[in-house]
Order: sequence, then C-alpha cells, then structure tokens
Amino acid sequence: MLEIERCFEPKDTFARLLPADFLLPPMHDFLSPEWLFDHGTDRLVQVNHSYRLVCWLCSSGSVNLRALRPSIIQFMIRHDELAVRPRAHKGPDRLLQPADAPITREDLP
Repeated sequence: MLEIERCFEPKDTFARLLPADFLLPPMHDFLSPEWLFDHGTDRLVQVNHSYRLVCWLCSSGSVNLRALRPSIIQFMIRHDELAVRPRAHKGPDRLLQPADAPITREDLP
C-alpha cells in the first residue's frame, strides 16, 4: 500500500496512510512481552523511544488527547512497569529535556 501511494504522491506518504490518531493507540502493545526486544540495551532503547514518541505526539497537537486518553493511560501504565529507574549518582541532578518530561494524568484533558 505504501509503495502504491508513493507512486502518486511521494511526499508525506506515510503520514497519509497512518495518521497519528491511529499510531498512538497500539503503542502500549509495542511494549508488550511479545514485541519487546530480548537484549537489555535494545529493550531500553525501545521503551525510551516509544515514550518519547508518545510524548511528542501528545505535546505537538498531532492527536486528539481527549479521544485517546484511555490509550495514553494504558501506554503510561505499561511504560511505568518497564521503565528503568535512574541509579543514584553523584553531582547535580540532570535537567529533564522536553522529550524526557513525564506526561502526567493532569496533563490530559
């Protein structure tokens, strides 16, 4: 389907075939045991980048937060179960970048 769409209009093909409102709901399944990578580093990257993608989709206005609230909460629960907690370290706390900032339930409509 993607190749056919590219024949007609190559620019933004993927965005037309899979809008953000359809991408966000299955994101919690991407973190399910069946989809998780086996290697620890790969799994960490998968969990972290999935979280950043969901944060970006929510903060960019690309999705309807009110309609997708249940999917976002499901993702947050799954992410919290898998998230690696930072180890204690010396020195000042690392400042959170916008993509690292957690989405809280209060942020949702």
